[in-house]
Amino acid sequence: MASRFYYQNSASDPVGPVGLQELLVARAAGEIQDDLICPEGQSQWAKFESLFPARQSIQRAAANVVRNDRPAKVTVVDVDMPFLSMVGFMVKLAVAAVPAMIILFGVGLFFLFAWLAAAPLVPLGR
Repeated sequence: MASRFYYQNSASDPVGPVGLQELLVARAAGEIQDDLICPEGQSQWAKFESLFPARQSIQRAAANVVRNDRPAKVTVVDVDMPFLSMVGFMVKLAVAAVPAMIILFGVGLFFLFAWLAAAPLVPLGR
């Protein structure tokens, strides 16, 4: 599969070669006339859907999710993250937990003193 493509703009002028990301941005903006693209090194123009059938079904599914009022179910299968990035993430998570623990400790002390203040005073040992 080619990694660079040509497309026709609204004035029927060929534009490119552009990368896949630029092609998708142009398509989303409606800049591609008749949805025709041509992979670099080929002379035959084809519909976007014929070159990227899976991408089209994904876009249709995404459009259906946007139209529905119900939230979509998402299942995370894998997190592909470099080891050092994961270590950095865990350090940031630990640092962010410190203020949360301080706040929870303060709230706990507040309720403890409120409970002690509301408790009746009972003389000890007599």
